[in-house]
Amino acid sequence: MFRLPGPFLFRSSISKTMFISIGLIGLALIIVVLWDVFETIVLPRRVTRRFRLTRAFYRAVWIPWSAIAVRLRKSKRRETFLGFFGPLSLLALLVLWAVTLVFGFALLHFAFGSRMGLAAGHAGFFSDLYYSGTTFFTLGLGDITPTSPAARTITVIEASVGFGLLALVIGYFPVLYQAFSRREVNISMLDARAGTPPTAAELLRDWILPHEMIHLALPEVGDEHLWLAEGLATYVEGVARVQAGNLDAVEFWGELVRQMPKGVPLPGDRGLDQTHTWGRTYWGGALFCLEADVEIHERTGNRFGLQDALRAIARASGGYQRQWSIDRVLQTGDEATGVHVLTDLYVKMRDQPAAPDLAALWRRVGIDTSDDRERLDESGPGAALRAAITKARLYSADRE
Repeated sequence: MFRLPGPFLFRSSISKTMFISIGLIGLALIIVVLWDVFETIVLPRRVTRRFRLTRAFYRAVWIPWSAIAVRLRKSKRRETFLGFFGPLSLLALLVLWAVTLVFGFALLHFAFGSRMGLAAGHAGFFSDLYYSGTTFFTLGLGDITPTSPAARTITVIEASVGFGLLALVIGYFPVLYQAFSRREVNISMLDARAGTPPTAAELLRDWILPHEMIHLALPEVGDEHLWLAEGLATYVEGVARVQAGNLDAVEFWGELVRQMPKGVPLPGDRGLDQTHTWGRTYWGGALFCLEADVEIHERTGNRFGLQDALRAIARASGGYQRQWSIDRVLQTGDEATGVHVLTDLYVKMRDQPAAPDLAALWRRVGIDTSDDRERLDESGPGAALRAAITKARLYSADRE
């Protein structure tokens, strides 16, 4: 045992093991925050890891914020209140980063014995915390000075981190402000783009609304499986519009033929769960859905399709408000259709870059692409399967 050179929260003796633990906690806090800053501001691609400090922060603050918004009766006031969430939460996130880093470096100073020279009084945790704050924000007041090589090293590192974070924030804010400005412009132009008020014809031609509504049918499956959510919305949106009569079936299949190659794995790509590029997320996910839909129709004699699976998943889960594992989602869909297509296809495509034979897939639905032009065969067996996919059907609430 050895005594602190000054008070911690009160005068006490702390073991050397405890000092080491405190130092490791401080170091862990610094590493976690710096890595989170890197992923949030510097890294250009989407991070799919389940736990992140930023993700946990936004989940924590959104729950009370949205709960307050729900209690605002006037819609205009509620929308204004929700509109403040993005900018204010970002500022709060920056404060969280800074406070955590200051606290982490203070723990390091404390773990090394609070080797500080004070004009008056004794060094302790509160003086370490104060000194860490003035160092991080590069104030340099001079009323506390480090007196050991370890304290001086920590001081230089903390000042560098504080200065670097400040530079990142200054460089990031103009980009973020432009993003918020574009968002506000897009919101203000919604009426103009849809018509004021939107006409029935404009709504029928729009694809965004059905695309986003489809997201509500699937429970949250995690960022690593985003390809399933976006792929379903991309694929089912077109099917739903054909079934509703506001998109021609020929146009729908022609668009699939032209766009599906974007979902084929490129050299260096891995399975859907590991490769999160735009093409693999949206069109790779859509390709998974198309293959599954065709296979389900073939194996059930056109009695069931992917939409039957999706309806069962939505009924059982309650949709986007719930969080399910992807295995549970796919198993529920397979139980609804009576064939294990979704689970088997996922096993095939989740880890390995499975590249389907698109020409063979189009032939299965009666589309000839041999001369780089899509021609729909209306007489072969593929025509019936193709028609079954886009045929509008009525569903009763108790249909299994």
